[in-house]
Amino acid sequence: MNTDENSKTKQKNAISALRFFAWLNLISGIIGGIILWVTMGTKEVPYYLISGTHTEINPIGVSLGFASIIVGMIGCAFFLVICSMAENLIQIRETLQDKNDKKLIENWLWLPELWRNEK
Repeated sequence: MNTDENSKTKQKNAISALRFFAWLNLISGIIGGIILWVTMGTKEVPYYLISGTHTEINPIGVSLGFASIIVGMIGCAFFLVICSMAENLIQIRETLQDKNDKKLIENWLWLPELWRNEK
């Protein structure tokens, strides 16, 4: 395996790892939101005139759950866009390198004719 293939493998591995962390970010955001809803979604509030408590929805817990899910979705989208940009940059670099290699070969083919014309 030469260095060019080795660098391509490293680049693809890095993109795959970033894509994995993007989906992990989404899943952890959803799970975190559900845990926040379960643990902080309601609160016990005492009655004022009689003894006892009743359960009310905790707006802070519910909004934190939604915020966790939204942050997970935005983070996943951000990382997936970065992965897509990296793949496109790799493809652009390969295309430009192929064109430069073809020009280099064309220049080497014409070089002997130039030398012959000069003599």
